[in-house]
Amino acid sequence: MSSKKVIGIVWDKEVDWNGEKPFLKEGLNKDFAKYTELGKQQNLDIYVANFQWLDSDSEVELEKAWKWDGEVWHKEQNVVLDGLYDKYKFDFETQKLKQKVSEKIPVLNDPELEEICKDKLKTYELFKEHVPETKEATKENAEKMLEKYEKIVFKPRFGFAGEGVKIIDNLEDFTESKPTENFIIQQFIGTEGVPEWDVTGAHDLRTIIINGELQQVGNYIRVPEEGLISNISRGGKQKYVNRDEIPEEAQKKIEEISKAFERFQPSIFSIDFMFDENMRPWVVELNSKPGTYYHHPVKEKEKEMPKIKNIIATLKKRVEQK
Repeated sequence: MSSKKVIGIVWDKEVDWNGEKPFLKEGLNKDFAKYTELGKQQNLDIYVANFQWLDSDSEVELEKAWKWDGEVWHKEQNVVLDGLYDKYKFDFETQKLKQKVSEKIPVLNDPELEEICKDKLKTYELFKEHVPETKEATKENAEKMLEKYEKIVFKPRFGFAGEGVKIIDNLEDFTESKPTENFIIQQFIGTEGVPEWDVTGAHDLRTIIINGELQQVGNYIRVPEEGLISNISRGGKQKYVNRDEIPEEAQKKIEEISKAFERFQPSIFSIDFMFDENMRPWVVELNSKPGTYYHHPVKEKEKEMPKIKNIIATLKKRVEQK
């Protein structure tokens, strides 16, 4: 049997040192206890930490970390890593840390894939045929886009979970944020829903791709509780959709994007679609760290567990590449 590999699952503010468990949300404590148990079956020794506890000056080490022993969480220090599962935020500062760590140990995902997925402007530049028109959020660009479209969407360039998103239909409602390169505006996609899934109005479809393969189960439609933002963390509702239920045109786009990302495999990412009034699928976002866990009211264990097992297998494959 090959020697055990030490993996750090590294988060942002979700992980704290001061309590009796790593996560502030109890559901995540349960989920990542399960990740740890599944990892053990694959000869992976998994620790959970905050990215601020990473020391990459010589070898990559966690100055402190949480470990699940099968019964309780406990604290450990000076954990040297063989690989890292990157779950922490992307911005211009953490980008440097991600790159530095990846030069020393295998990281899931590759920092370049992470950047493409997190940078909405770069996503558009690479996949213009599939993504709504996207520009830097300057007043000049807003004026031009409002002349072309009835509405535009204002977003943080590197944001997630629907934070900071606004729908604008009048130039008077647009305020230029500084620095402008941290914000984007995007063509608004109007939709009447997807009748086949009994979905009306605003929605998106999250598809999960692991190692270039669209998952058979665990993809899902998200519908906002109210308004236009459908993220589960913002109160959105969820309905699972199997692979064979996803329209052929969307599957073709998934295949094209997955092919463009072949050089980053093994990898994990999601593609979020919206369908316009003509049922044309538009890629509205790529996500390099889709939430995959089941201790949440809208999640179903039997739909999430196959993905979780695939993620553990992907971590093993990634760490064994070097």
